[in-house]
Amino acid sequence: MRILLAGMAFYACCISGCLKTEALTAEEMNKYPRPSKEQFQKVDPSQVRQPKPETCLEAGKMYEALARSEATNPKAPNVAQQREMTWKAKQAYQQALKLKPNWAEAQAGLARVEEMEGNPQAATEHFHQAVQAAQGKEPGDAVACHEAGLFYGRMKQFDLSIAALMKATQLEPTNRTYAMNYGFALARAGRYEEGYKYFSKIMSPSDAATRMAQMSQHTGDLDRAKQYANFALEQNPQNTQAREMLAKLDQPAVQQAQGLEATPHP
Repeated sequence: MRILLAGMAFYACCISGCLKTEALTAEEMNKYPRPSKEQFQKVDPSQVRQPKPETCLEAGKMYEALARSEATNPKAPNVAQQREMTWKAKQAYQQALKLKPNWAEAQAGLARVEEMEGNPQAATEHFHQAVQAAQGKEPGDAVACHEAGLFYGRMKQFDLSIAALMKATQLEPTNRTYAMNYGFALARAGRYEEGYKYFSKIMSPSDAATRMAQMSQHTGDLDRAKQYANFALEQNPQNTQAREMLAKLDQPAVQQAQGLEATPHP
């Protein structure tokens, strides 16, 4: 026990010696001057490492994807977690725009997040800026225009949808998805003849008429759908898609006629 107490006393002495401080002498203070306040606050920008705008864009996409997965959680969406991810996504997209102004793909990212949060007005503004900024100089310019066109279509702003999708096809003329959606947008806006002429440039007249029949059916214009389906069969009697569509379009009329014949007369 005596040995233990002696050892502890010796350890305490050592510690007290290590913690003991003494005031600096005047000579030492002159030798090691205290930094001024300005020196503490001044930061050399060249020494600050800035992230790449592409890194910020990818971070925004990652947080956006996490927010969407949380929103579509089949069990129970975590609203707080979703809001945190959308906030981080917007921060990342905004940082990308700060580093690379007028970047269409980053503007489109902000628009998607705003739409996800239920802010269509803000989404419309960001998509507008994305379409304006897209000049074909960046790989994602056409993608941004295509996304804007689909968004405007969902909002039933068909003129804006057509303009954005047309720009997407101009930036990437070989992209068939962009071309198809542009033709459908023309038809959905009631510009069927323009849609048919456009489709005829990228497919056979029979297939173009079939696409117009499909969109006419989608918008509820069944008479026009029948006209285009019949025209498609005239152009190509082997067009099974047009034949099947025409059979389905005629089916309600046939059933109605059969129902009238089966109804007993007074």
